[in-house]
Amino acid sequence: MKRILVLVVLLFAVAAVAQTQDNKQTPPPKAGASQQMKAPMSNAEVQRHIQSTYDTDPQFSTARLSTEVTDKAVIVSGQVSSVPQRQAAYAVAKKWAGKRKIEARVTSAN
Repeated sequence: MKRILVLVVLLFAVAAVAQTQDNKQTPPPKAGASQQMKAPMSNAEVQRHIQSTYDTDPQFSTARLSTEVTDKAVIVSGQVSSVPQRQAAYAVAKKWAGKRKIEARVTSAN
């Protein structure tokens, strides 16, 4: 009878340890995880963010840039004073574009 009791206790102990290990491997989803995902920005929001950066960031003070945003592309047009300024303009557009492709129609004075 003692052997059966010891085996039952041992069986429960093994089951408890196994369950604890399973809980450690797959943590439960965080509360509100679905709320953390943001909806994609509208075309107007993307354009506003990009254009605002071009208009207010001192590195673009000598540039004349405009943006057009569609569901599939961000089109940056205008003129910059240097190649690094052109690259920075592209980086700003890319930062806000989401899944849209970037079309750079920007010329450099140098």
